[in-house]
Amino acid sequence: SFYRPIEGGWVAVHLSFIQHADDFDVTVSVSIRFNVIEDLVNAKNNLLTQKEKEATSTLGVELGNLSIGEQKRWNVSSQEQIPSVADSILEAFDEFGNPYLMKYSAMDSAYELLSSDEKHVWKHCPFHATRAKKAVAIAKLLGHSDIQAQISTRRKFLEERKDFGLSDFVSFTNSLS
Repeated sequence: SFYRPIEGGWVAVHLSFIQHADDFDVTVSVSIRFNVIEDLVNAKNNLLTQKEKEATSTLGVELGNLSIGEQKRWNVSSQEQIPSVADSILEAFDEFGNPYLMKYSAMDSAYELLSSDEKHVWKHCPFHATRAKKAVAIAKLLGHSDIQAQISTRRKFLEERKDFGLSDFVSFTNSLS
């Protein structure tokens, strides 16, 4: 993982290596962390250690999901392929990853994305209750006047889905009062 500090957090690029018997694949993800959001959302999360809480990101996506709508794997089966695979990864990062990091490292842009329940948004923060808590936290921190409407909309979505995180979301929103 490669991290770059931003005001109040960081942006990251993460490479995952999937080993096979005779080769390996590489996937690439980008993520953004707003410390104040993650601290607020994780304050009462007893499932994570403090170290794990400090490593959470606010949103992120795998580059294939961002560019082609499904996971993208770069395969390396010989040492000779490494330069061309590295060039292809850099090209994908330049075309998709860096613009994503630039756009969504602005909290208002992150809010617009995370406050939607459209399926295309799920790839950026796949757990519905977590995404809902982050949207509400950003709305609160940005001083949005529609925070109660946001809470109501997010809660209704979670109730309709019978989401396992509904009670956690309700507890979280009650603690914001």
